[in-house]
Amino acid sequence: MKQLKHFIFILLLGISPSLFAATVTFDPPPCNTCQFGMSNYDENGVYFSGSFAHYGMSTGYPYNNSTGAINLLYGDYIRIELLNGGLFSLLSVDLAEYSTVFSGQSRTITFSGKTINNVIVTQTFTTDGIVDGIGGQDDFESFIFSSQFDNLTYVDINTDLFSMDNLVVQAVPLPAASWLFLSGIILLISSKKCLTSSSSGR
Repeated sequence: MKQLKHFIFILLLGISPSLFAATVTFDPPPCNTCQFGMSNYDENGVYFSGSFAHYGMSTGYPYNNSTGAINLLYGDYIRIELLNGGLFSLLSVDLAEYSTVFSGQSRTITFSGKTINNVIVTQTFTTDGIVDGIGGQDDFESFIFSSQFDNLTYVDINTDLFSMDNLVVQAVPLPAASWLFLSGIILLISSKKCLTSSSSGR
């Protein structure tokens, strides 16, 4: 019985409502000693692995009216997954060039995801090539993912020389069959408790 309760708790934990719609802002303070060559980062239940930098908004880097962002330099790459291993959808993202050093050079960034059915989906976004850093205007542009970016197990980005902020991720809830199974287990526990109570009352 104890193991059963523990199993239910893990199931419920895996579908925490806080994950159903989360914006990854990358705003927590970047680590001064590991801004470059980072291999992992997590926020709001979303896990990033690969090779990238987590930087604070400063002169020379694209500005997005926030305190931090992720960027990829030469040869960097990134994989996006949920920390609990669940399925997710990508809804939107803010993208910009890497820095003022590459201002005037637009970037075409490709997101490649794998769905629960092992189908590979891809989408590319092209930035406008304008970045002035902190000052006149936000350098990031917002892009919307197509409906194909649903029921994903992971998403890879292999394009380099760009910055990313405000990634909106939506966790995919358990299918109806799983809810039915979970309800059955809860009902079973409740009936067992009732039977135990009535036995002890005799």
